[in-house]
Amino acid sequence: SSSSTPSSSSTPSSSSTPSPLLPSSLPPSPSHPTASVSSAPLNLVFVTSEAAPFSKTGGLGDVCHALPKSLASRGHRVMVVVPRYYSSITKQRYDNVVKDTGFRTTIDLDGKKEIVAFFHGRQDGIDWVLIDHPHFFHREGSPYGDSKGAPFQDNALRFAILCRAALEAPLLLPLSQVAGGGGEGGGSG
Repeated sequence: SSSSTPSSSSTPSSSSTPSPLLPSSLPPSPSHPTASVSSAPLNLVFVTSEAAPFSKTGGLGDVCHALPKSLASRGHRVMVVVPRYYSSITKQRYDNVVKDTGFRTTIDLDGKKEIVAFFHGRQDGIDWVLIDHPHFFHREGSPYGDSKGAPFQDNALRFAILCRAALEAPLLLPLSQVAGGGGEGGGSG
């Protein structure tokens, strides 16, 4: 059979489903005037080691606040999962913004059972979920190292805890009542 449209080896001609990476699925912008947006809002989860206003060492912290905020302003439901770095310096960043949800989960990490807590707050249209584990996240210094700049020796375990807990957060936490612009502030709903 012949076709009037060219095909390439990277795009099978038998597929009628558009690729999510093609310009037709990009949000409208001056550089993509023909782009279209799905009418259904998306449920998006960002998992990151830092996000302003709670933790920031550089550009990652800025982006992991600005991008979710922009997506939430377009009507998408956005959750950002980040560690609750708790120290004498960071304490004020969390007070009156996030609250303990009362939800806990047990994570098997390298044969050891670790219990993590989930804190939640809603700000800028974003569900902020902070993973709390005193041994791994309550430390002086930066998110990645001590106050002298030396990296924490257990960073691999710390961020494995974050990733494992982040998988549980959307399934465990009853945040549906705050979707679509529920109240700003702490608590789980």
